[in-house]
Amino acid sequence: MDDTNPCTLMPSPEGEDYLRPAEPQSTASHPEAETQSDELRHARQLLIRTFAVPISGIGLAALAHELRADLDALDRGIVSTELPDALRKLLDTLCQDRADAVRDLAYLRSLPACPLRDLLTQPSLTLPPPERRCLRSVRALLALHLLSESNGLGRTLAAELSRWMRGKGLRFAQPLELSADELRLRRDSLPPGTPQAALMAVLVEALSRKFSNPFVTRRAVQVISHSSGEERREAHEAASEVGSDQQARSVADPLRGRKATIGKAGCRVLSGTPALYEYAQPFELEAIVPKILDRWRTGQEDEALGALLTLHLGVMPSSFCQVPLTSESGAGIRINLAAGCLEWNLDEVIGRHTPDNSFTRSSSDRYVQVPLPSETVAELRRRQQSTGGKTLADLFDSEKGHLGKKTKLMLRELSLTSHRPALKRLSFSWGRYVLSRTGDETYAAAMGVDFTLGTTANLNYCLLRAARIRSIASECYRRVGLSGNCGGQPLPDVGSLRLIPDATARAFIRDSLSIVRTAMTGVPRRCAIEVVHEAHNLVATHFYAALKFILAGRSLQEETLTRRCIDVETGLFVVTDKRTARYHEHRLGCLPPTLREWLRAYLAWLSSVAYRMASIDPHLARAIRSVAEGDTKVEAHPLFFCFSANGTTAPLGAHDISPILGRHQMASNAGRHFLDVLFRDAGLDSAAVMGWMGRAMPGQEIIGAASSVAPLEFLLRCATVIEDWLSELALPPAPAMSSRKLHDARHHTHPEYRPVLLDDCPASLKDAKGAEPCPIGRDTIHLAAQFPDLLRFWRTDSPPGGWAGIALSLIFEDAIVLDEEVIAVLQELRQGILYRHREIHFVDARPAPLGIRRVWLSPITVRLIYQTPALGGSLVTLDTISEAFRLFLTMSGADSAGGSPVSYVTACARAYFALRTPGILRAWMDGSKFSRTVRPHCVARQYLGLCEPPAPRVSRNSRTVRRPDAFRKHVRDICDDVPASKSHRRAIDELREWLDETGSADDPSSEHELSVGYCRSLLDRHDNVHTILRYLTAAAPFLHALSRVIASDGLEGVDWLELINEAPEDKDAHDGHDSAPTRAAINQALDWLGIDYRLGRRVGPPPAALRYTDLLTDRETRLAISMLAARRRTPGDEWHRAEAALRLMSDVALRWDEIINLRLTDVWIGSSPAPHIVVTNESRAALKTRNARRVLPLNGMETIREVRALYDLRSSRFGGDKMIPLLGADLEDRATDSGDRIHDLVTEALRRASGAWGIHPHCTRGTVITSEIDAVLSPSRHERRPIDLRQALYSISARAGHGHPDVTVGEYFAGMDHQRRDWATEILRAADCPPRPAFLEALTGIAAATYRKRLSRGLNDDWFDVLEGLQSDAIPTVGAKVCELGSLVQAGLEEIPWTDADLQEERLTATAIYLGLRMLKEEIHSARLTARLTRQETESAEQMLSELQRARLTRLAGRRDLSRQRFITEMAKARLPAAIAACNLDADLLREVVLAAHTAGDPLTFARPEHALRMSPLLGPIRSADIQTVCLVRSSGQSAVDTCWLDRFRNAGFGSVQCRPPRDFPRGSQCKVLFCPKSSDSAGHRRASPRHAFLVTISILAVHFRKELKQ
Repeated sequence: MDDTNPCTLMPSPEGEDYLRPAEPQSTASHPEAETQSDELRHARQLLIRTFAVPISGIGLAALAHELRADLDALDRGIVSTELPDALRKLLDTLCQDRADAVRDLAYLRSLPACPLRDLLTQPSLTLPPPERRCLRSVRALLALHLLSESNGLGRTLAAELSRWMRGKGLRFAQPLELSADELRLRRDSLPPGTPQAALMAVLVEALSRKFSNPFVTRRAVQVISHSSGEERREAHEAASEVGSDQQARSVADPLRGRKATIGKAGCRVLSGTPALYEYAQPFELEAIVPKILDRWRTGQEDEALGALLTLHLGVMPSSFCQVPLTSESGAGIRINLAAGCLEWNLDEVIGRHTPDNSFTRSSSDRYVQVPLPSETVAELRRRQQSTGGKTLADLFDSEKGHLGKKTKLMLRELSLTSHRPALKRLSFSWGRYVLSRTGDETYAAAMGVDFTLGTTANLNYCLLRAARIRSIASECYRRVGLSGNCGGQPLPDVGSLRLIPDATARAFIRDSLSIVRTAMTGVPRRCAIEVVHEAHNLVATHFYAALKFILAGRSLQEETLTRRCIDVETGLFVVTDKRTARYHEHRLGCLPPTLREWLRAYLAWLSSVAYRMASIDPHLARAIRSVAEGDTKVEAHPLFFCFSANGTTAPLGAHDISPILGRHQMASNAGRHFLDVLFRDAGLDSAAVMGWMGRAMPGQEIIGAASSVAPLEFLLRCATVIEDWLSELALPPAPAMSSRKLHDARHHTHPEYRPVLLDDCPASLKDAKGAEPCPIGRDTIHLAAQFPDLLRFWRTDSPPGGWAGIALSLIFEDAIVLDEEVIAVLQELRQGILYRHREIHFVDARPAPLGIRRVWLSPITVRLIYQTPALGGSLVTLDTISEAFRLFLTMSGADSAGGSPVSYVTACARAYFALRTPGILRAWMDGSKFSRTVRPHCVARQYLGLCEPPAPRVSRNSRTVRRPDAFRKHVRDICDDVPASKSHRRAIDELREWLDETGSADDPSSEHELSVGYCRSLLDRHDNVHTILRYLTAAAPFLHALSRVIASDGLEGVDWLELINEAPEDKDAHDGHDSAPTRAAINQALDWLGIDYRLGRRVGPPPAALRYTDLLTDRETRLAISMLAARRRTPGDEWHRAEAALRLMSDVALRWDEIINLRLTDVWIGSSPAPHIVVTNESRAALKTRNARRVLPLNGMETIREVRALYDLRSSRFGGDKMIPLLGADLEDRATDSGDRIHDLVTEALRRASGAWGIHPHCTRGTVITSEIDAVLSPSRHERRPIDLRQALYSISARAGHGHPDVTVGEYFAGMDHQRRDWATEILRAADCPPRPAFLEALTGIAAATYRKRLSRGLNDDWFDVLEGLQSDAIPTVGAKVCELGSLVQAGLEEIPWTDADLQEERLTATAIYLGLRMLKEEIHSARLTARLTRQETESAEQMLSELQRARLTRLAGRRDLSRQRFITEMAKARLPAAIAACNLDADLLREVVLAAHTAGDPLTFARPEHALRMSPLLGPIRSADIQTVCLVRSSGQSAVDTCWLDRFRNAGFGSVQCRPPRDFPRGSQCKVLFCPKSSDSAGHRRASPRHAFLVTISILAVHFRKELKQ
């Protein structure tokens, strides 16, 4: 490390590389460090690397001091090795100055969570001394184990050890318990996979083996790194004889490290989306690699080559010593310079190995070969020839570890934005770049050595074609700026070991189907039953073998594909062949047309077999017939079976077809290998392949609830590929067999057949809580197959009358697939509101388990609504319509099998639509997922292009500086006064009285008011003030986070799920929600707020599903932007910045705090790469979670233009300083104090464009997200790859800053109702089942003959209009009230003009709030932030306030008993300053009134009554604020004079006038004016109110200042 560098590189706890000014260097920067021996230096480096000490050295002294104490506590009898002694000597050298250790510990505590900080947690003083000694021994054991194994300190182990140190984990009574046997027993009693078990396993291993001394080996290796090329070769050969094993362990094996990332990855990472902050974006790579190449050409060869190798190999420079340069090496990852390629061990990656049975590498292992760029290969060969190095590290002259530092510094210099191309980021980015280009996760995983892409099981079946790898590599290299040439020789294919040649597969299928045809057609009409059995066995086994091969079936002991699981018409089938996880319990597939014909022939064959057996075994014959005809309610017999010698049947399995496959030298699952290659060679992406094969990791579920793929979409793609292949085989046609029916009118019941695999539920399914369930059941195909017949019958004749007809229409025409939603819609139609605009109708139902559900009614449903009479007083229930449904099913030939007929029809519809709609829409329709619903007013604004009617102005959320600590301190003072042995009732009463005086919770964004409201609820629940205080304190972080979100985004913007999971965590308490009081306190707060979420559980739908949301239309957004642009005067003024902010928020999904804190370094507006912005925690933005960090491409050209203009302006003004805020004011070089003003302008523009006074900037976030998801889900979307559709919601969620699509969809997306309507219309059109004339006649009254004539004219879809003849002002007969959308907007009002008076009112109110806070002794900075004044306005106000104070005899100040927050709330609501300013009063009068206030909040006192009379023009505005004036006149002792004054005051408009004796007045005054609430007490008396007097005084003062400022 270069100590002369003013900045030192320091890896952050989150893995990001950043620079910070060098801190005092403790031991790491002592002057003696330069003269320290190589041994000590390298030992220090080992400590730094093992325990994640910052490169600056800060923390090393504290580590040395603590470890030295730990070793002293460790019993020498426990560990017998030289390592503790060697470590003691090293630590004695490093911890000479205790002050350094103290300073280091203080600094570490100021850092965010990091492993070193957790490791150095002090044992709690509350623990007994023996236990503290034992915990130190535990930490010593952990340190010795890490050093001996050369493993780095992990966050999980460090965090768990920290809990133990604080007494939160396992307890040790005495050091005697530190034995391997004792700890092993404890470990076995712990749940596997927990942090406790992991730490315990490390301790057991540490006590079970002898520690090796890593310092000796490390010394030899480090000497090598300092030598020249020849010396390195000699030293390397010498060291390899004595320490090769330990050296190999010094750095984690690269391949095993890459594979280990699978277990650490969440569904966001496993989804494969490149839109994650942790990776370099594809467009970033295409910009940064050319810059790296430029550095290569300009002298930084080592750094550039190191960066490129890290990118392409996925190996960090620190691990280059683990990458050999020869193919003879047995390393997991190696470079074959002769072939010019990267090689990695395929068998190790796909092999199944456990800790007890680890993988052993051998010379026979297969390696995947990935060609490297020719530029890289040529340079590596040149260096290898000159140095003779055997590993990558040997090709660099840098000291070990120094190459990584230099490369990081170079990459930092090349950074385009704050999203820097860090080495760790590069090492995991290449695979995702390849995936973005190819759509194949298997090839991307192979070329990027990134096994979080797809699943490693893909590599078992896939054949990685070398030609395709080379083609992909060449294209990707060329796109990132390389030549595109691949170095080395042609490479072989590698992959599946069971892949058969295409010719073998063709011969197998032809032979099998030929045998089937021959057997079917070769049975004579009259023959012995044994001949039939023998022929059937040939037919069944060969057809089953061909089917299993073509459909990529897994090997099963007993086949689970039964008759009810196949729809012969569509070819859809479901099979259960891998019950290892909930999602994999069932697998969907689709038979291509050729196989459907053969299946029909097979079913006809089964019918013939049943006919021939009728006289021999009638019962078995009927069972086989039920399979052939598919007419049974239960499975009576397997679909594929064979006859035994005694005439009984047995289901087929893998053992029955193995001889057939064996004749062709095929494995039982050869079809899975063959079809994988067939699909990929045909160009299908990996999502479709994995979906067909039934493979997926979390986040890769193609038909899961986070996917936008419709199952039928990808299944038809796969089936088409199979059909194309089959069409090339010249197969014999399927025999045309006539089925023979049994003439048996009796009804027979058969015992249910159930495959063996389904008998027991595996433990993996029972314990899989929270895992993604399989959306398809074994009955799904059967139920879905019934829906077209029911739909056809529904549309054939007159629909049932009454509510049953509407209910059936809701199911068939509107795709409502849940009983609860059907009933809720009927209830809404009976007594709710029907929204209407011309032919558009919708209702908003509220089924209890689902929240608000909007249903856009089809024309058929609308017609029935206008024909069905009201039901009267009774409710619509399932019983009301069940009988009509049962009759409908009977007439259609269907049977609900004794269950609810309504539930049967909805189940059929649910199954049918589930196979044809995107996964997320299907999940919403079946009630397992939730989303938002926009207000009906928003719908009206969208359709009519008008604003809502102007409403009274409401105060917007005040973004104030809050002071809840004083409130809790007062509660604590009351609690402290209560002795533990006495009743708490008096203290509770006192607290309740104090809360009444404090005021009500008027402002939901105030933490103080939230605390007050919550405290009130606790007073009603608990009788112990100490419990109240404990709950209030425990819930404080949650209430603080809630107030911030409400203040920033409004109540609608609260993401309750994320808030509960993240915000309440107390940063000072390491166990977060583990505390029962904390959980109880937060849950009670949620209950008080009326939120159904709870920590650990949720009752009912999420809160977001129960509330309307508001979105902006495109017209409103454009209008708001144009309003701001029209008022812009100079570039960079507040209007310009507000316009840019709104453009950004309408382009990408940003939170307000994120956008206002954007810095220039977070913005890229160049042409290459594409313009984008970065949201990072390096800015001042208060990010909600780690997921909020993201990179967002900009799309709108106007947005890019305005951002570029601001960027250039700010950059030129501050000399290219990239740390200044993009949206800051002229003089703001770091702070964004003007952000609140911009927020106000954007809010006002949006409200004036929409007329919705409850709208706020956060609504743009929901608008952007809804628009993006709508584009992905729309049935009219352009042809897109299945993998893009599968990843789409994860990408949108990542760009929104969320951890999972559930949050994005559930909290922001408001388009599910539209999507259901659009998909239902498209699916029903594709069903090719138009309404029949008789059905239409019943709806419209137009004769059926008329419709038949229209149809005969060939008008296609235009031959009928269900709403034909329906009057636009017709009244529905069902009972619902009609609400015309036009009544929700103002006719002719397209916008609310923005006048100068509106702007002046805002600034006047802000000035009044500022002055009031200053009167209450608040600091200037805090008052300015609260009032949202600019610096210039603040300076002017302070100057005039000083002049006023100089003009007074006494200093004007506010009363001490006034509530700060209540004043802010009342001032914002009253609008009193604006009302006074409208009177246009004389400045002298205002000044005189201000001078009459001796203390702001006390009555005004005047020297003479006529002076008080002059304020009569102020009485009107004061009364408008619900404030009454009372005038007290000093009695003169002459009744006539007093009466005269009283009359004059009454005539002037004073509400109450009284004469009082002189003792009631201060010296020199004859009149007082009091202010009180408009309401009076029961006796009619009015009492002076200090807060009303304060409000009036400050309002007059603000108007006076504004007038003076204008003059």
